[in-house]
Amino acid sequence: MNLKKLVNSFWPALFWSAIIVFLLSIPGSDLPEESSFLSIPYFDKWVHFGIFALFVVLWCWAVSLKKHSGNLVRKFIWITLAGILLGYLMELVQKYLVPHRDYDLWDVVADGAGAIAGLVFSLKVFRKNRPLWKQGSQPKLTAYEKIDYLKSYTLKTYKSIFYFERLVKVI
Repeated sequence: MNLKKLVNSFWPALFWSAIIVFLLSIPGSDLPEESSFLSIPYFDKWVHFGIFALFVVLWCWAVSLKKHSGNLVRKFIWITLAGILLGYLMELVQKYLVPHRDYDLWDVVADGAGAIAGLVFSLKVFRKNRPLWKQGSQPKLTAYEKIDYLKSYTLKTYKSIFYFERLVKVI
């Protein structure tokens, strides 16, 4: 199997899923002590947000690569729900099976928020009928128009992260 086939398969999503299970199963006594980068407010929640956003993005990407993928929106929503469920179950595993780890409801909230952010990103980028330049019925966009589209999408993403951060601070 060459590298292109490997990357364009389910293997990256499976590998990332295994990494999530491994990282969230590390005993609390084996975790690093608080250092300068760990002292960032809500750093733990941002890590949960990021790993579950990437989980959903990788699985949606793998599903979108299949030729007969059917209704992608429905499949993407199921992937997102699976990500939220995985986050919840891993918190239960931490509480009952992993020494020196606790159940944290805010970790579950961050996992869910990350999964939803991954869904939004995936719906924008991986859907076959997406409003991007790859659609045949859409007019061809110049490189500058593509860059402008990506800039506006990135700005929207940063705004949603900013509002999430404000929500966490209020709570």
